[in-house]
Amino acid sequence: MKLSRIAVLKNIRRYVKKSKVQVAALVIAGLLTAPVMLISPYIVNILINEVMYGGRVQGFAIVVAGLLGVYILRFILDLISLDAGNKVLNRFTYKLRAHLWGKLLRMPFAQYEQSDTGDYKMRMLDDVDSLGNFIKDQVVDYLYHLLIIAGTLLICFSVNARMTVLCLLIVPLVFVLNILIGRGTRNINEKIRTANQAYFTFEHNSLQNWKEIKIQNTEEIFLNQYKKHRKKLAKLGYTEIRFWFFREIFTDFKANYLTKAFVCVLGAFFVMAGSLTAGELVMFSELFGLLFTSLDGINSKNVDLRVKSPYYQRIFDLVNRPAQVRARLQDVPDRLLLEAKDICYRYPGAEKPAISHTCGRFEPGITVITGPNGCGKTTLLKVLTGLYAPESGEVFINGEPLSQYSMREFYRASGIILQEAALFNDTLRNNLLLADPGATDEQLWEACRKAELDGVLRSLEDGLDTLAGERGLRLSGGQKQRFLIAQAILKHPRFLILDEATSAVDNASRKEIRKTVEREFGGIPVVMTAHVSQELEGAHQIYQMKDGALTPQTAGE
Repeated sequence: MKLSRIAVLKNIRRYVKKSKVQVAALVIAGLLTAPVMLISPYIVNILINEVMYGGRVQGFAIVVAGLLGVYILRFILDLISLDAGNKVLNRFTYKLRAHLWGKLLRMPFAQYEQSDTGDYKMRMLDDVDSLGNFIKDQVVDYLYHLLIIAGTLLICFSVNARMTVLCLLIVPLVFVLNILIGRGTRNINEKIRTANQAYFTFEHNSLQNWKEIKIQNTEEIFLNQYKKHRKKLAKLGYTEIRFWFFREIFTDFKANYLTKAFVCVLGAFFVMAGSLTAGELVMFSELFGLLFTSLDGINSKNVDLRVKSPYYQRIFDLVNRPAQVRARLQDVPDRLLLEAKDICYRYPGAEKPAISHTCGRFEPGITVITGPNGCGKTTLLKVLTGLYAPESGEVFINGEPLSQYSMREFYRASGIILQEAALFNDTLRNNLLLADPGATDEQLWEACRKAELDGVLRSLEDGLDTLAGERGLRLSGGQKQRFLIAQAILKHPRFLILDEATSAVDNASRKEIRKTVEREFGGIPVVMTAHVSQELEGAHQIYQMKDGALTPQTAGE
């Protein structure tokens, strides 16, 4: 798949609207560089014909002034191009990355779970940078090369049309060689990108699961996998260097032999025949050097566009994905009633549904869903909270389908603590403020007190400013669950979801956490999953889950 330049420009114009002046400066500077480049060969022609052969010594001043003027003009244009290009690139990549990041954060949870972390990292880094250079590389430079080609041919035909036609006979040979090298370069670039994507995913997952690697004594396995990835990248890198070397050799061959030597040898016969001067021959050589450089540039830009079009398209598919239009949840009532009616959900590629024709009614009070591991409890909670879209059936809030609500408003009204919930690599204070950005220190400590965690946190040297996450404080299982409950308390949810909230704690901590939940959230629907009998005590209603279906039970069953 190849996108046209016009199609790409249509997709990126929203990101350069506020950089119109810089874009205009970049385009004008780039286009003015072409005629400036064509002046130097003409000045060399004057130097040889009029000064060296014509004896016009005063022409030295014209030649020196002309060459100096060309240098100064090129310096100014390059400076303008560099400054404008950097401003356009930085603003463009900032806006695109922010938009892309927002789309990724709002992506459906089920889709995210099926995604490749390395692929998204490549899109956010390499692909965005490449797209950021699109205006300079694929528009300004492309037009510059077209102007150089048109200008050189116009001058050469005006000087000697027959000589120009003969010199153009080697163009097909150059294009054939360009295509062969370009094809190899394109293939190796695609292989390198795929290998990098796999490596980034492996690296991310390995660092994220470092503890599991240690406790399972699998360091050697992961070290060997790391070496395998790096060896593959090293091998591909060596192949890329070889293609680069051949491309450089071929470029030098064209510049110093195929073009200059051919033009000079052919032009010598025209000079001897008197139809071309020595100065015009040198000018021809310089102009054809520019011509073939620009032909290479055009070919390189076309190959680059063909290679990167699939990456651009994946970015555009994501940022242009229409937002799901839903009615805004204006006023969330104080009392919520969650209902699941005939819910079916099947994981992509699975033959058997994880949830099959499941119905449940979750009123204010504590509802416990119990059942063995793998029976579908967590999957059902993810459907209830909108993280998974059911294959059939519907989730209702106070009789209204969940699909009709703004999910942002829905999540504002909810407290959700999943089994795999984690703290961000930030301070405890900032982790708490995620639930209520406007909360005061007094409110933060009060939430921790209600979650029976303030004693532990006050004993820390830095208190709430203690770093949590990868390199900070390591909370125990019970402490982590209490911290997440403190977040929920700050949020003042209208309903609460707890997925195996006490699975990693001892009996004493389990009882304390349960007491906190009953005390702080007793007036709202609380849905808990559990596989231990202690969690059934005091529950308002109990559901047994088996083979993806719910069965109501009484407390005594």
